[in-house]
Amino acid sequence: MQLDSSLTAAFGFGPAVLPRSRANGFAAMIEALRVRARALTLPAGALLRPFPSLLVSRSGITPQGAYAVSQARFLQPDAGAVASLAALLREKRIGIVAHFYMDAEVQGVLTAAKAHWPHIHISDSLVMADSSVGMVEAGCSSIIVLGVGAHASTAASRLSCASDTRAIAHRLHV
Repeated sequence: MQLDSSLTAAFGFGPAVLPRSRANGFAAMIEALRVRARALTLPAGALLRPFPSLLVSRSGITPQGAYAVSQARFLQPDAGAVASLAALLREKRIGIVAHFYMDAEVQGVLTAAKAHWPHIHISDSLVMADSSVGMVEAGCSSIIVLGVGAHASTAASRLSCASDTRAIAHRLHV
């Protein structure tokens, strides 16, 4: 990262004090100072947008910012949704493969449900297809594919090529 030399000179920092390895940390500190200075110039009662972050405490996770809300949903999925999904998948012998780009809330529920039903996998498209074959070999009768049409087609193709499988790949729009 390159810093403006006039900025570092204003603080009396030279290359010996601020080598390249410390430039990112210094730049982050300057940005924090800019944000605080901007806060001082806001009208009374005005709020700055919070930096996307998760505040972790004994009482739980408090998200700040839209991205952080999404991440909190991944970390703290709805327990009822997790339990009912796992029970339904187990009862119907259904496996789920999902692509990495699925919504964080969906991934959170799936990740938590995997503790109760092992035939859930989140990955890239080719691994999704291979995982679907393994799920059928382990006793799943159907595979639900959470992704685009090509993901379902790839899984269906891999299933049809696998020996003695009669499972069906279903694509769901999420």
